[in-house]
Amino acid sequence: VAAALVTEGIHVFAWHGNTSEDFYWCIQKCLEATPNILIDDGGDLIVTAHKEFPDLIESDTIYGCQEETTTGVKRFRAMAKKNALKIPLFPVNDARCKNQFDNELGTGQGVVSAIYGMHILFAGKNVVIAGFGHCSSGMALKARGLGANVTVTEVDPIKALKAKFTGYNVKPIEQTLSEADLILTATGCKHVIPPKTEIFDKIKDGAILGNLGHFDIENLA
Repeated sequence: VAAALVTEGIHVFAWHGNTSEDFYWCIQKCLEATPNILIDDGGDLIVTAHKEFPDLIESDTIYGCQEETTTGVKRFRAMAKKNALKIPLFPVNDARCKNQFDNELGTGQGVVSAIYGMHILFAGKNVVIAGFGHCSSGMALKARGLGANVTVTEVDPIKALKAKFTGYNVKPIEQTLSEADLILTATGCKHVIPPKTEIFDKIKDGAILGNLGHFDIENLA
């Protein structure tokens, strides 16, 4: 897709497998093009505009922006409470069609497709899903539909109860690690799997860790 956009004369700053440094270099290059509208996925573009390109905001070069993820919307609500958000923002993720269809069904299917690409069979596997929000409940649904034994771990008691009533096993995450074949997190929270040796030692050899969230801070990070 990126290569096709280039042939149409569109400036593209992206490539597969870029590092964190590469990622922010690409963001800076996009902002150096003095855009009028920012369309973001996770909040990094808009946050960088506030921190490193204040002239674009103070000069009203940027008219407005939109954010399409749960993580990003949370970041900007926190900024707004501190009067730090200086651009009008449309929270796409708040649209019911977005969070109840794209987040729940689209993310679930996307994760399954990614794991299929590793030639992993879901049937009979013990799959642990951390969280039971829109994205993680969709992942649980898809994994169970493919024959996996799904266990949900959730700190919110109401969401945990919903997972239980939906038919999933519900346990604290520490009790799931020794038997898990796949551990998938989608919470937006830090250290869902704590970076401790005694926790890591509980995970069996060959288990796959996956993070569905925006930031790579949920699993042993």
